[in-house]
Amino acid sequence: MTSEKKDRHRTPLEIVNRPDPNAARDESASREGPPPTEEPPHMHGPPVALPEGRRRPDPEVTERPQRRQYSAEYKQRILRLLDACSAPGEVGSLLRREGLYSSLVSTWRQQRNRAGQLGLEPQKRGRKPVPENPLAKKLAQVEREKRKLEQELKKAKLLLELKKKVSEILGISLDSTNESDPK
Repeated sequence: MTSEKKDRHRTPLEIVNRPDPNAARDESASREGPPPTEEPPHMHGPPVALPEGRRRPDPEVTERPQRRQYSAEYKQRILRLLDACSAPGEVGSLLRREGLYSSLVSTWRQQRNRAGQLGLEPQKRGRKPVPENPLAKKLAQVEREKRKLEQELKKAKLLLELKKKVSEILGISLDSTNESDPK
């Protein structure tokens, strides 16, 4: 009888918990291979030496990634190396080795073509400071004087109104012309 026919009369739980007859063969086959190691199989062999001055990146993920900044000399050197590449695959190999993207390199080329060596200098990030208008100080001073004069004018108008009311109450004429002078 085949296992399918036997399974018809068993519950699903019995089918799942049934021992696999091939399991014994699999265990013995796995023991014949290389001894288990902590490293994956592609990592066997001598460790790869990194170029001098470079170190293996820290696998720990930082809270906020650091923006990479490149000096103008480094950009110039990479652009010279890329311009010297002639064989197929050399450019990609260089970019992979340095950990750069082709879009970044094309931006560097545009900067170099636009402004030469100075274009490759690192730029300060963020908003650029607004240049100070030379007339801004003069305008502020004139506005202060205007406010001061408006306040003085308001006081003068109040005093004139007060003077008119006092003259009405006292019955004094405010004519500036003297009545004794003949006309």
